Amino acid sequence: MGRHLNIKAKLAVTASAALFALGASTNLPAQIRNHSAQLHPAISLNTPLARDAKTFELDKNLNAQCRKMGTPSPICLCVTHIMKYELTLSEYQIAARLYGQSENRKPLYQTLKNEGFKTSEINMAEDMERSLTKENDFDVRCEEAKAYYKNVD
Repeated sequence: MGRHLNIKAKLAVTASAALFALGASTNLPAQIRNHSAQLHPAISLNTPLARDAKTFELDKNLNAQCRKMGTPSPICLCVTHIMKYELTLSEYQIAARLYGQSENRKPLYQTLKNEGFKTSEINMAEDMERSLTKENDFDVRCEEAKAYYKNVD
């Protein structure tokens, strides 16, 4: 999986291990030990993933912005596949609007925040935009994303 999903997965594993350790501690009252198992995971299960949503217009926009920057079409297709596969729906919505935009993004940031997007979502989309094609595992991530969409369709 991609670096961003790996980070999220590691956070979930770390949180689960911490909860297990907390619940296993014999120095805690039974009420606290039993309650620890009811805490929510670090990653919300209610966060929709872009890969599970209908995003045709966003996909077209992201791909067009990528090609407008002079990036070859096959790479832009991979960029779109990977971002849709690895990002949450809100992160992907941001990425499709930010990708390839000018350096002065402050007005766009403000618009996104006014629309209810979180700073962390904006940062995730920007980080992926800056680093995605430079990552050593770009081709592997592209193939993984393409395989997912072949199996879904």
